[in-house]
Amino acid sequence: MLKSVIALALLANAALAEAAEPPCITQAEFRSVGLFLLPPLIEGAAGSCQAHLPANAYLLTGGRQLAASVARDGEAHRQAAIATLVRVGGGKIPEGVSGETMASLISDMARSELGKKMSAGDCREIDKAAELLAPLPPENLVGVIELLARLGMKNGKRSPFRFCDARTL
Repeated sequence: MLKSVIALALLANAALAEAAEPPCITQAEFRSVGLFLLPPLIEGAAGSCQAHLPANAYLLTGGRQLAASVARDGEAHRQAAIATLVRVGGGKIPEGVSGETMASLISDMARSELGKKMSAGDCREIDKAAELLAPLPPENLVGVIELLARLGMKNGKRSPFRFCDARTL
């Protein structure tokens, strides 16, 4: 009996450890999510940083145009991005909500949540990064973000997802 309890405990532990591993996403899924979420993130940063940046800062003068440019490319990735976010969300996103409602909810959350965690220094860095990256086509812009995410994961930072492929940098 004791051996059975120990075996069940070990199996339960193994199952929990597996469940604790973040879900994986493919490069294509990452790019879809990036193209979908980047515009509201840029808009959110511009709105949240307005008080911390000079009037001629890129986020305030060109950020919305950058967001609109990425949004045009991102529209084709909308459904794939929503499907990925729902899957990675692990049941945290309510089922039965329409795709349009889900897209609007996720976009609004991305737009508003970013500003809650930004300091004046963060705003200056984000402004500079946006200005430097703005000339890139949207696919390349998200590719740079993917590269940074992969680098961050290599440094042992906990992430809500992992990349499915074994590509290394």
